[in-house]
Amino acid sequence: MFSEGPTVDSDKDDEIIALLAERWPRCFMLAEDRRLPLKVGIFHDLKAALGGKVSPDQLSRTLGTYCSAPDYQRRLKDGAARIDLDGQRAGTVTPSEAMWARAGRAERRDEYQRKRAPAVKPSSLADLRAAGTRRKASRTARSRRSLVKMGASEEACFPRAGLGSGWEAPNEGPAELTHRRPGGAAFYRRSKGRFNVPASRR
Repeated sequence: MFSEGPTVDSDKDDEIIALLAERWPRCFMLAEDRRLPLKVGIFHDLKAALGGKVSPDQLSRTLGTYCSAPDYQRRLKDGAARIDLDGQRAGTVTPSEAMWARAGRAERRDEYQRKRAPAVKPSSLADLRAAGTRRKASRTARSRRSLVKMGASEEACFPRAGLGSGWEAPNEGPAELTHRRPGGAAFYRRSKGRFNVPASRR
């Protein structure tokens, strides 16, 4: 069959596979889910049988296309039978061959997932500043709610004047230090005790 007619175009791997399946139907399958592991070295058997009808490069590429089918790769399991051109058993898949097949499937799966993953837009300086402002406002709100639950006066806990030099306690009666937040700012609340000013603020 291969000795007649024009040489198959080098880009038409599917056409070559169809010709191989017609000549060796027990070995080559058009349906990918029916493909079985081929004999190691079947390239040389095909090259001799085709008699130069298909170039070695073309034949190598076609076999690569045939064997890269996902269903074919999944059948490359340790101990699985390989077949020759007549469909007869011709060796088995070795543990190392099965391992390489698994690695290849994992690599293709990861590449597929990377292509499907949405592109991450890099954050601008303005975006980072806005996010920092939102986090700061959220922490302040949580601190206010926490102190109000403890019975502290919001004005005593968050005086409008800073805790700098010359600051005086709010005119809400005696107060005492109840908590120091990161950064040195202190919270105060009313109590029956005297007003305690941190040593660092005296």
